[in-house]
Amino acid sequence: MKSFRGHITEVFDTTHSWEPVSTGGNHWIYRFALAKVRRGSFLPAPLRGEEIVRFYEKQGMRITGKDGQNRPLVNGKDIASTPLAGAMYEVGFRSLGHNMEKYSELFKRSNLGGNDKYLLWEIDFARNDSMLKWSNGNCQWDYESDSGGSDEDLGIMGGGDAAAILSTVVAIAKEFVAKVKPMGILLGTKMDAKGARSRIYAGLASRNNARMIPIPYSPRSGMGNANMLWFGKDKDFQPIGKEGKQ
Repeated sequence: MKSFRGHITEVFDTTHSWEPVSTGGNHWIYRFALAKVRRGSFLPAPLRGEEIVRFYEKQGMRITGKDGQNRPLVNGKDIASTPLAGAMYEVGFRSLGHNMEKYSELFKRSNLGGNDKYLLWEIDFARNDSMLKWSNGNCQWDYESDSGGSDEDLGIMGGGDAAAILSTVVAIAKEFVAKVKPMGILLGTKMDAKGARSRIYAGLASRNNARMIPIPYSPRSGMGNANMLWFGKDKDFQPIGKEGKQ
């Protein structure tokens, strides 16, 4: 019989497939999708194209066309009352050095400066409620940029699904770190968050061979529970590094 620890390790080692949407430059973006299927459960799903059609066929839902609002017809029927829904997850990395004004509080109070700013990034993670639609001849997930994405955005998932999402975010971060080799990654939550997002990010340090250093103030407007995931070997990050300013 597998031990409890073995079950937990297996769950957290499960990742979903993701796709790099934009890499290079000042903003890197990765996405992955989950489809809501029968009985309300979620399954990893392709992002677009024929792969989505084949995915739904395996669920017994054959996409046979589209209605007047570009919603898929399933098994020849209009499903306007029960559209094919899902969740699009987006993981982004933004360069701090190319938006100095936004992070002026961090650079004013900490010991960061000079060329450090070009080795620092902020990670953001959001869920967007989505519906499947036709666009440019393909099925793809359609969503509003401000839908979902709350700090409790794992609450719609069961424990195993939530853990797999967390593990996927960690795996994406590992890929980013391997390619970009940042000195530090800034992470945090909304000011009024209850902590779910910070629990997601807590796994990044242990799996990226980095230190998690708390920041006792908001390094940019609207950020709470701030931490710096620190990879620097030649320099230590000191969040209060200039005249001891709180």
